[in-house]
Amino acid sequence: MISTKCAFLQTATGGDGPNGEKYLNMTVSLQVQTADGVRSNSVQQAVKVYPNHECGFSY
Repeated sequence: MISTKCAFLQTATGGDGPNGEKYLNMTVSLQVQTADGVRSNSVQQAVKVYPNHECGFSY
């Protein structure tokens, strides 16, 4: 189960871009399950999240 609201963002680490932008580094995983319960392999992708001054972030 995915955490909701601000707790979800607390699992990320901070990052700085070459132009001074700040973001959160997160890894997103996706696994698909059919109606009869067959699951696909899980795939992962690194993403950058920009919190837009929400949840106590200063950026």
